[in-house]
Amino acid sequence: MRFGRQMKRMLKKPREAKELAKGSMFLVTVVLCLGLIIMSRGIEDYFVSDLKANAQNLARGYTHSLLKTVEASSAVRALINEKLRYGVDLVSTLSGDFSNEDLRKIAREIDVDEIDVYSPKGEILYSSISSYLGWIAPKGHPVQQFISSSLSFHVDPLRENTINRQLVLYGYQRLEDGRVIQVGISAKHLEGLLTGFELDRLLNEMKDDEDVSYVTYIDQNRIVLGSSTGRASGSYLPKKEQKNSLIDSLRGGQIQAAPVDAVYELEELVLMEGVEAGRLVIGLSLERTIKEIEKLNRIFTVVFVMIYLAAILMLYLYHYKSARLHTMAYEDEVTNLPNLKYFRSELEYLLISKRKEKLAVILVQLPRFSKISMARGHEQGERLLEEMGREFSHLEGENLSFFKHSDEKFLILVKNYKSPEELIELLANLATISPSGESEQESRYSTLRFGVVEIKDQSTTPGKVLKDALIALNHAKLHQGLYFSFFDQDMERKVDRETKLEAELRQVMKKKDEESVYLLYQPIIGKHGSEISSVEALARMKSPSLGDVSPLEFIDVAEKNGLIGPLGMRILEKACAFSNTLRKQGISLKITVNLSGLQILEDDFIRQVREVLKENDVSAGSLSLEITESVFLGNYDIINEKLKTLREMGMTISIDDFGTGYSSFARLKELHVDGVKIDRYFISRITHLPEEELITSDIIRMVRRYGLYTVAEGVETEEELSYLQREGCDFIQGYYYSKPLPEGELIQYWRTFQNEKWEG
Repeated sequence: MRFGRQMKRMLKKPREAKELAKGSMFLVTVVLCLGLIIMSRGIEDYFVSDLKANAQNLARGYTHSLLKTVEASSAVRALINEKLRYGVDLVSTLSGDFSNEDLRKIAREIDVDEIDVYSPKGEILYSSISSYLGWIAPKGHPVQQFISSSLSFHVDPLRENTINRQLVLYGYQRLEDGRVIQVGISAKHLEGLLTGFELDRLLNEMKDDEDVSYVTYIDQNRIVLGSSTGRASGSYLPKKEQKNSLIDSLRGGQIQAAPVDAVYELEELVLMEGVEAGRLVIGLSLERTIKEIEKLNRIFTVVFVMIYLAAILMLYLYHYKSARLHTMAYEDEVTNLPNLKYFRSELEYLLISKRKEKLAVILVQLPRFSKISMARGHEQGERLLEEMGREFSHLEGENLSFFKHSDEKFLILVKNYKSPEELIELLANLATISPSGESEQESRYSTLRFGVVEIKDQSTTPGKVLKDALIALNHAKLHQGLYFSFFDQDMERKVDRETKLEAELRQVMKKKDEESVYLLYQPIIGKHGSEISSVEALARMKSPSLGDVSPLEFIDVAEKNGLIGPLGMRILEKACAFSNTLRKQGISLKITVNLSGLQILEDDFIRQVREVLKENDVSAGSLSLEITESVFLGNYDIINEKLKTLREMGMTISIDDFGTGYSSFARLKELHVDGVKIDRYFISRITHLPEEELITSDIIRMVRRYGLYTVAEGVETEEELSYLQREGCDFIQGYYYSKPLPEGELIQYWRTFQNEKWEG
């Protein structure tokens, strides 16, 4: 079994190398084919440009020769239009007293083919042709279009008669009673009027150029005035349906292998005194050009085939060598397991495969492996990983594959499992692995931790799966003796939120005028409610993308990502700036600022505080600092010494959330602090417990015994206030007096408070 699995893996990798070789050869084939196509297109473009230039030169030369004939033809066209107008004018003089015989008589006199009188609804009331009587023009017919228009006279382009399907040139005129007179001259009649001009002979002479198949001259309405093909003058020349471009026509001719049919039609305007008099339609033969292009294409095809064969030979020699290196690229040399790159390739293949399999990825970590490796040596650490690789290899099967992720992490790809419970059972089996030679203590340290991702959406990517697995691993908790966690969207949202929050905090640190982080100020009332002794600066954050963010959340993110120092100093700067504002307005209030324990532990903390005070021209005595009890855990001497320095500078120091964390009663006297703030937990119990069960009064008396002041935070009711004042609490803070306020509202609150005090 083991030999079979090893052979399977050995065969698997060379197959990938072979696929890479095939892919490279395919790529070379594509590149060379594209090169051949581009070269062929270049040849075609050259000949097309030459052909177009030749055609344009011919057209310009022909246009000059046509001018006199065109002038004569234009005069005839004008006479024809005048003839139509004369005909409708003559009919309209009958003053509405029409008869079919009158219309036939006028048609013979003015030499036209048809005269009709329509009703306002488009019905033929009178006609020189008896069979037309009673015919009604359908909706959208040119007659109906004229009736619905505002025109009084109009000449249509040559068009088919709807009744007999002959080509006729029609003119219309509207009578005052809404009826319409229609006069028509047939194409055959027009041809007779246009004869006598030597257009055909002239156009035949123009066709002498070997690349020109035919030349036709038409007017603005595409009526043929002359043609080298013998097309009847006066007939209508429809626009030829052809390729989108000359180069398309060339390729069409090549593909069809019928040069005689490969003709591209070009139209050139004929201008008389800057006005269009007609168009010269030139048919360009592409036969000679196609032959030249094919000749050059054959030459370059031979050259490219030779280059292609040489490239294939070089690729074969290259991939023969690279196949030997493939294993080194996709296999971890210590564990002999496929590496992370191989995992990505394998997972990507499974995700895009048409055979949709149930997939899960498990990220396995050996906690504190690096410390074990340092304790026992690098070589011993590698032997440990090597043995872990062997243990994993023994468990490998058709639906279970193992990969090396990094120094202390492995990846497991599970296929076609039935349920999450089956995955948990697999984790339990993996957790029993303990490499030989490990001491009991080391085995405890190397207890495996697992992050599990069930792939439910196969449109995901390997990168996304690895990210989710790492998130799940970081959330691994103890469940039934196993450290594991299954990935869910809440984990990802939390990580994404923290990432956004970190980025925005970094942005705040870069810009001094950034207002995402701002301060609110809550009054602290002393002397039994008679004065505002100070205000506490409370940091708030309004994220552009996340909205209002809790201080607990953004402070925690700042501490995790090494931003608490700069953030704390930014808060201190804002508090100092407000202190200056208060001083300029004659308001004497001390501002209390909260400090993080991590911030205090920074080596240059005292120096930074001095710089902030100096830059903002604020005395240390106008500030009070608050720290939580928990900061003293493990750092008592260092922090207490820094507090001593701050007090010597003139600042007041108090302990925040007193009574809920590290019990400092025993050493309270040794601490360099001036007071304590009793946590809201003890204040809220005043209204819920009998007085004899409350310890709030004991805390106040104990603190006062050491000569320190007390502040009660979170006071909201009259009952709480009365109790605290009766027990001798020095200062009160809470919603009973005021919520945290912006700078302007705080100043207004202070003024109102002062006025009420004096009035009282």
